[in-house]
Amino acid sequence: MGVFYKMDDLRKDFEEWLRKQNNSSSTIEQYIRRIDKICRETYQNCNWNNLNGEIFPVFAQYTEYANKEYYLDFVTIRYALNYFKTFSQINNKPSFQKNKKIADIKIFLYHKKSDYFLNTVNFENLYDYLGTLNSILYKQPNQQYKLDYSQRKEFENVIASVLDKNTIKPNRKLAIHIVYKKSVSATRTALSKYYLFQQTTQPANVYATNELFLENIRKKNPNKTVNGHYTIEKQISGKNPLVINAANEQDRLDINFTLTKQDLTQIFKLNKDTVSKLLDKAKFSNNHTSEYDEEDYILARNLVKYYTHQDVIIGFDTEIRTYYNADNINEYLRKHHHHHNNSHIQTINYTKEGYRHWCNRKKALEILGIGKTAFYAHSYKFTYIDYTSYTTKYYIPELKIIKKRLSSKIIF
Repeated sequence: MGVFYKMDDLRKDFEEWLRKQNNSSSTIEQYIRRIDKICRETYQNCNWNNLNGEIFPVFAQYTEYANKEYYLDFVTIRYALNYFKTFSQINNKPSFQKNKKIADIKIFLYHKKSDYFLNTVNFENLYDYLGTLNSILYKQPNQQYKLDYSQRKEFENVIASVLDKNTIKPNRKLAIHIVYKKSVSATRTALSKYYLFQQTTQPANVYATNELFLENIRKKNPNKTVNGHYTIEKQISGKNPLVINAANEQDRLDINFTLTKQDLTQIFKLNKDTVSKLLDKAKFSNNHTSEYDEEDYILARNLVKYYTHQDVIIGFDTEIRTYYNADNINEYLRKHHHHHNNSHIQTINYTKEGYRHWCNRKKALEILGIGKTAFYAHSYKFTYIDYTSYTTKYYIPELKIIKKRLSSKIIF
């Protein structure tokens, strides 16, 4: 619990601290007014002692408000639920739960680049409303969310009404738009000053823990965690293709769509424009229909099972973005990795891992010291990867050995 002071003592101590930080009198006055306003909004009074004991959860909440908005779909709502659940760990003080009931967060259904209003909620039950939406809209298992029966029923009716009124069929392509109240930067700045002031009386380990939480708000919020939900199982080498795993596979779609377009740029080590051209040519969306239902799931599973041997990259489209299948991408990586064992010439180390051991055709010509005609006459005997026909890369350790053989007039 925070230490209780006389109201005037808190103000005077804070004002004195601000002066020592070289703040002007007008700026100090603005900060004081902002803290008063926060106390009135949060606790319905101007008693700073309430805020004194709960400054961190309040400051963390306003730090979160600075993220402004989120667009969530069937995939990213899972990240968002895990993220918002962490706030329950700091917003668990009775007075905070009791008094902070301002409904200032808007939730919309997002469809065809348009918002459809669903509800206005407060920060403390945002997690519960999102979980309920995940259950109703995306047919996911209903966890123990804190909405009571009447709240859930009312929310279900609102969703059904919006869908019916706008002739939108429930489907897994639909998205959710969360919008926070606007113009919180000045309030957040005042809170940050008061938070820093309070840290002068807190143990160092408490401050460090709090800072880690704030860092997660800034860098691991749902806007920052869309990409990167995969791991490298095996690095690419001269002998073997790159192999990836979808992260948290058990929590994903049963067809394992988890990769984004940005992920593909990292996996293929190609720039964004090149990946776009590749997808324009090779992508096949498994949910062409306006609704994404169980039939589309079955189709997707069949496509993954029977068509990954074709040169196709399967996409799962939502209202926000397209996701890609990790198994399908692994198959693509395997098909476009061409290992030609030239160790009969001289022992070649094909186990070196990473894309740094690969080069484009121009660099390959430089290493070999030959022209295009000679290169193409022998290129079918090189180890190479060709994720696209115009970005073929060659295994450098092999090229260097072949260069030595060419220099010795010993051809393949």
